[in-house]
Amino acid sequence: MENAGLSEFSKHALCELCSQDWVSEKFLRDPEGLFNSEMLLDHKLSPEQVNGDREG
Repeated sequence: MENAGLSEFSKHALCELCSQDWVSEKFLRDPEGLFNSEMLLDHKLSPEQVNGDREG
């Protein structure tokens, strides 16, 4: 992981998080909580930073 790019690191981090039992339990109890805009938005990021990966 030391030399992995951001995309590879993100995939690895997501897999690690999702493999944790407490994560599954928490979100299986309240799946709608995953789509709460407060959970999905990082107010510290500017719109340019958020969209940076999409521009080619």
